[in-house]
Amino acid sequence: MKLGRPVVLLVALALLGPACEADEPDSPDQVIPEPTPSAQVVRGGTVRLGVLGEPPTLDPFGKKATASTWAAVRPLYRSLFRVHPDGSIVEDLAGSLREVPGGVELTLREARWSDGKRVDATDVVRSVQRARQPSGFAGLRARRRRADTVMLRGQAGDWRDRLAQLSFVLPRGRPGESFSGPFVLTRRTPGLKMVLEPNETWTGPEPLLDRIEVQYVTSLRTLTELLAADRLEAASLPSAV
Repeated sequence: MKLGRPVVLLVALALLGPACEADEPDSPDQVIPEPTPSAQVVRGGTVRLGVLGEPPTLDPFGKKATASTWAAVRPLYRSLFRVHPDGSIVEDLAGSLREVPGGVELTLREARWSDGKRVDATDVVRSVQRARQPSGFAGLRARRRRADTVMLRGQAGDWRDRLAQLSFVLPRGRPGESFSGPFVLTRRTPGLKMVLEPNETWTGPEPLLDRIEVQYVTSLRTLTELLAADRLEAASLPSAV
C-alpha cells in the first residue's frame, strides 16, 4: 500500500457530573428515587472524524510535511519520548537514557512493528539521518551500538525534552506499510478519507475504538454542516474557530 496524504486525531469520550445523594425520607411512606447510573465509556464502534483539508504527505520528515502531517502520524508511529497530556515528558520507545561526553546513550524498550519485526537501533539511526526541523532529531548524529542501543551526539539543554519533539521513529527511517503505534492505516482514498484500526502488535493501553474514519472536507462551512446533520461524530476545527 502506497502512503501519501492522510490525517488522524485520537478521540476521547467521557463526561460525568457529580452524583447526588437522596434526601432523607420525611416519613416511612416517602419513595426514594433510584440513583441515576453513571455514564460509562463503551469500548468498540466506529467514529467518523472530519478534518479541514488533506495533509500533503504522511512522511513526518518529508519536505512537504506540515502540522497536519505530524498530527496524522502520532497514532501510527512511536517516538523515543512523548509529551503526556499533563505536559510531562514520559518514555515511549526509550527504556533508559545515559548522558555521555558529547551526547547520550539510549537503550530501547521491546517493541514491534505491525508486521511483527522488532523496532531496533537501525530504525532510530536512519530516522535521525532523515530528520529535519522542527524535529528534535534534526542536527544530531546517531550510531548503532547494539540492536537495542543507540548513541546520539549533539547538544541539548534537556535531552528528554528534545527527543520528545516530533522525533518519530520510522521503519528504517521511512514511512511504509508497517506501524508501531496503537493504530495502523488500513485504507486510504486520496482526497476523500483514511481508515485506522487497532494495531495487533501494540502492547500499550487498548484503544477504545475499533475503527476511526477520517474524512477530508474542503471547506469549513461543509464541515460544520456535516456535523449539524450528524454525518460526523467529531471534527478538528481551526484554532481560530
